[in-house]
Amino acid sequence: MHLDYCSLYQKKKDRWIIYIPARYSKSGKEDRIGSDYLTNLPFDSKNYAARIALKLEDDIRLRGFVDTTLYKYQKPAKFIMEHFVETWLKDKASLAPETLRQYRYKLGAILAFWGKKDLRQITLYETREYRQTLKGKPSAKNTHIGIVNDIFRCANEWHHLEVPLIEKYRMVDKVKISVDEGTRRLILSRIPKYHQPIFRFIFNTGCRPSEAMKLRLSLINWDAKTAFIKETKEGKEKEIRLDLLEDLTPMLREIHDNAKDKEGLVFLNRQGKKYVPPTLHWILRQATKGITDFSISHLGRSSVITQMLKKYDLLDTMAQVGHKRMSTTQKYVQAINVRGIKPKLIKGEKEKKVRGER
Repeated sequence: MHLDYCSLYQKKKDRWIIYIPARYSKSGKEDRIGSDYLTNLPFDSKNYAARIALKLEDDIRLRGFVDTTLYKYQKPAKFIMEHFVETWLKDKASLAPETLRQYRYKLGAILAFWGKKDLRQITLYETREYRQTLKGKPSAKNTHIGIVNDIFRCANEWHHLEVPLIEKYRMVDKVKISVDEGTRRLILSRIPKYHQPIFRFIFNTGCRPSEAMKLRLSLINWDAKTAFIKETKEGKEKEIRLDLLEDLTPMLREIHDNAKDKEGLVFLNRQGKKYVPPTLHWILRQATKGITDFSISHLGRSSVITQMLKKYDLLDTMAQVGHKRMSTTQKYVQAINVRGIKPKLIKGEKEKKVRGER
C-alpha cells in the first residue's frame, strides 16, 4: 500500500507504528501513533495500521495537516453522552439565551435515555428504539430528534466517530395555515386598545413575538422606515421594513413621543414592564373566541409571508421574516399554488420560465 504523507514501520513482531512528519502535524512536531483511538489496542497487523493511516492521509489532503490527538486513545468518560453534551452546549454558547434554555429543557428527556451511553458504541438499533419511545406530535418528536442528531454530528466531526443518525418523522404539511386580511382585522379590533400596537406590529411585519417584545425605540430608523432586530431565534441580527403591508411608522412615532425612556422597549404592558409570551397568547385566545382557534404564528408570520409573496419576490420575503434557508420560504409558495394564487418569482426563476426550463 502506497502512502504519500505518513509511513509505517514495524517496532516488534506484532506491533506496527504510524509515523507522521512534523510538517504534516498540527503541533509542528513529528508524531507516532501505535494503538487504536477507540479501543487502545496496539496495531498488531499491517492492514490494521494501514486503515488508520489512510484516514490520516485524507485529513492531510483536506486540511494540509492532521490533528493527531483525535487519533490517540482518550478516556471513555469523554464519550459518555452526559459528559459530551456539556462540551456541545459550550459550542452553542453564541445562540440566543431563550434558544439555549429550550435546549436545556429538552436535554433532560434526551439524557434520560442516552445519558450513560458511550457515543462510540451506539448502534442503529438503539437509534430506532429511541425513535419509538418518543411521544407527541411528529413536529415535537422531530425537535428532539434534531437535537440528538446535532449532538451525534458534532461527535462524528470532532472525534472521527460514525454514530448513526436518527431518521426524522415525515411531515405531511409543515406550512401553517394563513388567515385572510378581513379575519385578521376583525380579530385585531377585538383586542383591547392598549395591547393593539404589539399585535399590529406582529401581524404586519412577520416578526416572532419574542423579537417584537425585545424591540427598542433606539433601533428604529425613522427615515428609512426600518427596525433593527438585535437577536433573532438563531441568535443573529436582521433588519425589517415597517411599510411592507401597512405603514407602522405613525403608530411607532406616537409610542416614541409618549415614552419616558426614548431608548427603552417599544412595547410595554399596563404595568410598564416587558410583555411575556403567555400574556400575548391569552389576549389572542380571548379575541378569537367564537371565530376560530388561531395562534400567533397563523395570524403573524404565516399570514404575512402569504401576503408578501403576492406582492414581493422570494428574496424580499425571506429577508423580512428571517428564514435561514430559501427552501423554508418556498414551502409557502407551494401552499399558495395549491390555493390558486401565483406568487412573484425571483429574477432567475423568471428567466428560466421564459426559456421553458425546469
